[in-house]
Amino acid sequence: MGNTVTSLRFTTTFDWSRFFEQVSPLEEVLRRDPAGVYSQMDFASRDRYRHAVEDLGRSEASALAGETQVQSALIAVEMARRAADRNGSDDKAAHVGHYLIGPGRREFETELGHRPTLRRRLRRWAFQQATAGYLGALGLLTSIGVLAAYFYALQTGGQGWAAAAAVLALIPAIELAILVIQRLVAARIPPRRLPRLEFSDGVPENARTLVVVPVLWGSVAEVERLLAHLEVQALGNLDPHIHFAVLSDWPDARTETVAGDDEILAAGIAGIEALNIRHAALGNDRFFLFHRKRQWNDQEGVFMGWERKRGKIEEINRRLRRSQGSTEESGFSTEVGDLSILPSIRYVLTLDADTRLPRDVAKTLIGILAHPLQRPVVDRKLRRVTEGFGILQPRVSVNLTSAIGSLFARVYSGHTGVDPYTTAVSDTYQDLFGTGIFTGKGLYDVDAFQATVGWRVPENALLSHDLFEGLHARTALVSDVELVDDYPANVLAHARRQHRWVRGDWQILAWLFPVVPTPKGFLKNRLPLLSQWQILDNLRRSLVAPALATYFAAAWTVLPGNPLLWTLAGLIGVAFPFLVSLLHLAKPPIAHEPARVHLHAVVVDLSTSLGQALLSLVFLAFQAWEMVHAIVLTLVRLLLTQRRLLEWETAAAQSARAAGLMRQGMRSFWRAMAASPIAAIALALLVAFVRPNALVIAAPFLALWAAAPAVAYWLSRSTAPEGRTLSLEDRMYLSGVAKKTWAFFEATSGPEHNGLHPDNVQEGRDPAIAPRTSPTNLGMGLLSTLAAHDFGLLDTATLAERLDRTLTATEALERHQGHLLNWYDTITQAPLAPRYVSTVDSGNLAGALLTLAAGCRSIAATQESPLAA
Repeated sequence: MGNTVTSLRFTTTFDWSRFFEQVSPLEEVLRRDPAGVYSQMDFASRDRYRHAVEDLGRSEASALAGETQVQSALIAVEMARRAADRNGSDDKAAHVGHYLIGPGRREFETELGHRPTLRRRLRRWAFQQATAGYLGALGLLTSIGVLAAYFYALQTGGQGWAAAAAVLALIPAIELAILVIQRLVAARIPPRRLPRLEFSDGVPENARTLVVVPVLWGSVAEVERLLAHLEVQALGNLDPHIHFAVLSDWPDARTETVAGDDEILAAGIAGIEALNIRHAALGNDRFFLFHRKRQWNDQEGVFMGWERKRGKIEEINRRLRRSQGSTEESGFSTEVGDLSILPSIRYVLTLDADTRLPRDVAKTLIGILAHPLQRPVVDRKLRRVTEGFGILQPRVSVNLTSAIGSLFARVYSGHTGVDPYTTAVSDTYQDLFGTGIFTGKGLYDVDAFQATVGWRVPENALLSHDLFEGLHARTALVSDVELVDDYPANVLAHARRQHRWVRGDWQILAWLFPVVPTPKGFLKNRLPLLSQWQILDNLRRSLVAPALATYFAAAWTVLPGNPLLWTLAGLIGVAFPFLVSLLHLAKPPIAHEPARVHLHAVVVDLSTSLGQALLSLVFLAFQAWEMVHAIVLTLVRLLLTQRRLLEWETAAAQSARAAGLMRQGMRSFWRAMAASPIAAIALALLVAFVRPNALVIAAPFLALWAAAPAVAYWLSRSTAPEGRTLSLEDRMYLSGVAKKTWAFFEATSGPEHNGLHPDNVQEGRDPAIAPRTSPTNLGMGLLSTLAAHDFGLLDTATLAERLDRTLTATEALERHQGHLLNWYDTITQAPLAPRYVSTVDSGNLAGALLTLAAGCRSIAATQESPLAA
């Protein structure tokens, strides 16, 4: 039995991937890649290349005439070598991946004499016609919905009503059609993971990256909070070639300077300098500050940072590409950090002030964009990236803390936190067309970005510039890499954010026309059809709520036929995600998954989908009003006043405003959302007057709209648990549990164990202490001693004595390059086999020591004790 367990343990811990690559002849051939890229990629990327060779032999129509996989790989390497001889090893075609999974695949198959199967040829043809196929399918499904409304109204009301019904059904039908197509694409086209370089030895010099955080600084406290947040992100992405910069502006003001500006800027400068001193061991300065002065903006009527966030990004790009010795004036009035490295910055990773950058995510993104197949190719005439990608947009998940901040956030936030086993997820644009949508948080190539986006937008024209930038610089959605962001816990904060987004979306309206504005006047619009559709699709989304609310109102008042049928038809689009979730009930659980676990997952999915559908109905009237207000306001400013197009407030300001309304109570929600109950009352009177028999159908909807402010207030309340006072009986019980728990540590970590805390006690006929310990055990033992003092079970002198004994014994333990090993004999203090370092256990000990240090400082500060030293 012991041998069996040992064998099983060996098979699970053995690195089979490394063993496979060591003995695979195919791997040995591919490592001859003339570009030297193949061996630098991660295992999953190399595996994709190997599968690309293997797929050639799986085809029944293959005409390889006995060619083996190794011979096929040799031909791919030879083709890459010929390209390297012609154009140099930096050419894309000099990389073997160009022929295995890239644009040179057909050339490679022709060289081999390989004829793909009919199914594969049809699949390739479908991807070539993806835009026409997508828009055609969208038009077909939309036409079905519109024609159904038209003919039903024609039969019951005549030609005029039929045309009106078709117009009213148009946008809801488009929304439903898009939902259906997205589900079909997700089911039929698996997401493809982009190949990437691993950078196991760190980011190279030629891929130096600057992580930038554009901010508005309004107080010293905000400065301190942001710099602390920035340091955490830097500690999670340690690399001498990854730098972090704050791009700061002052808040808008009526004067160029405001009292307190100097103190805020001084705090920022001092903070950045302190960070560089603290992290000086990594080489060049890792932290920078670029600050801009306010400038008078006549159209906005205030002093503000030029072009807000877009201006900061454009100016940092200019600063990075300013030639040495140039007399060009920088847009930044204050620059802190080692400016000599700026010309060597190749990539910029832009984040929001509240965005979390998980561990090593920056390096992963850099490895993807640095891969030859992703290298951007700029068409100088079109001023667009036509091959590769200029921008990488990672998936953005929701911070767990903000997701549980309220019921509203819980329902809408979806997946929360960081998934350590993240895999690629489906996205229609990326999977079908090979390009995604930029949402403002991602990595971009500085040269490609400047060549396609820089100096392209007229001043005071664009508030939401992310989509615009992504369409010109070409974006890839990297759905298997995550950033983590906050989600508004307050319905009103969420509404204000959507209002700002819609205003920004409608400002891009001009880029749907044949000529577009630029700083040099109007030029021909060179965006392809797909890019123009993406702009139009953004505008369409903002029209869904107004169109659906209008549709329901017409269904209950003027549309001929049965109001119930019209209402049910309108509900299909709202309830579609829930209806799809119902299909999960028919799916069997995955292998070895307990039925209860499967059922729980299905119930959670169903409840979330149902909750989102219900809340969409509850807030439909309010959202319709907000969207119409944003659209009309933007059109008036675009076409008439040309003022306040850059009106904007930070997410923090929106949250603070919403929190203030929350403190005022439910009355503030009734004021802010008055449009919803007013619309419900007005529509109820209209239905009662025009079609009384439809009032029964409309009543549930109208009741929800009338109650929307109360529901919003209830959903926005904090879900943080309130403190409770324990009863005397509960306190006595918990004190007894604490004493028993401490008794375990006290009895098992005596002098015979050198104050080290054993791993466990083996119960049985003769209970025995397992005489071994680990860094985790040591950390838990130290914290248990501190807790015993806090509970009054130890006096301070005894606490100091026990801590000193344990720490002295720990310092005497053998280490590997400064790290504790994972197992030691508590009696002899000798390392136990197998000798290895566990980063998990070492991390547990580090966290415990930080907590212990804070506890000791607290005790020393409140009393004269042996810990004061």
